[in-house]
Amino acid sequence: MSIFKQIAFILAVIILSFLVGYAISQAWTEPTTTPPGNNVSAPVNISTTAQTKQGALQVTADFTANRLLDTSDNSYYVDPANTGYAGLFAGNVGIGTVTPNNRIQVTDLINFDNSIFGTFLGNEAGKGATGDYNTAVGYKALHHNTTGVYNTALGSYALYDDTTGSFNAALGHMTLQFNTTGNYNTALGDMALQHNTTGVYNTALGLQAGENITTGSRNIIIGYSIDAQSATGSSQLSIGNLIFAAGGFGTGTTVGTGNVGIGTTSPQTKLDVAGAIKIGTQDTCNFGTEGAIRYNSVRNKFEGCNGVVWENIESMTDPWAKTCSQSGATSLVLTAAESTCASYCSDVGGTYDRVECNGTASYQNQYTSYNWHTCTGSGSCTTTTVCKPPYTCYCK
Repeated sequence: MSIFKQIAFILAVIILSFLVGYAISQAWTEPTTTPPGNNVSAPVNISTTAQTKQGALQVTADFTANRLLDTSDNSYYVDPANTGYAGLFAGNVGIGTVTPNNRIQVTDLINFDNSIFGTFLGNEAGKGATGDYNTAVGYKALHHNTTGVYNTALGSYALYDDTTGSFNAALGHMTLQFNTTGNYNTALGDMALQHNTTGVYNTALGLQAGENITTGSRNIIIGYSIDAQSATGSSQLSIGNLIFAAGGFGTGTTVGTGNVGIGTTSPQTKLDVAGAIKIGTQDTCNFGTEGAIRYNSVRNKFEGCNGVVWENIESMTDPWAKTCSQSGATSLVLTAAESTCASYCSDVGGTYDRVECNGTASYQNQYTSYNWHTCTGSGSCTTTTVCKPPYTCYCK
């Protein structure tokens, strides 16, 4: 090689080395502090060495991982690959919200609210609820609740309009749907008590049971599609539109004072039957069954229990009655007759009830505690009325 070629080669090598060194010096930035501080992070790579990225990591394509760790506590993680790890995120998970208040909260779908002790499952169930201890399961159940507490709504639109009503239980589609401020209502069955708004203490069992009630209270409606006789009335009982009661419901151990009707919506007595009654038979007649009526199919007779024996109703007598014939021709005034009967009743272990004057004189009277009841003769019946013998004493 000539001397000129050697010189040219050496110059080329020198120039190339200079250019490469300059390029390297421009691409590398010297740390501004003493190592290891402020070291330049290594690029993310596929090695098995763990790496930490302090800034945000943006991925524009699919992102896959066997598990995602919580770097502050690696016992909590998500395990999408189902590799058998049992951990979960240590914090709360929110979908549609950046401030989940429980382990998992899905806006307008799932909300286990620790702040008000509520449970809401379903699209917009309990959407705006702020009252405590409410439970709503179903599409828009308890949707408008604000401050009402201790409500249970199971079914789409159950307690939908409830705002401040409390202690209600609605089980079924549209049960208590339009209730707003009514309290202590129980509805079981689709659309039961659907139109109740402010009524309280109502109970309805059955599909559409009591759905017409609006403001009435303390009603009990049982049966399929059974309405209350009055949408605004209170203390109404209807079982299958056959058995009715009006007023006088008891609470706790207090016995009700109302009347019961069969076939009539306005019973006038404790039991008012619009129609005939078929009476069966029984053997027992004692103090506990006194006043009972039976039909004796052997004798074909209606019989009543007088507290001792069964007797034909048309010929019943008082088992404590005693006929006292006055000796002599002189009749007793009523007061004397009563005194005589009172002594007799005491002797037989009873108490004086009344005396009947059954003599053949013009006065045939019945008296109870000095008050006259009937007088078949002429004149006035008074405490001094003569009681002709024989007279009958009645004890109880």
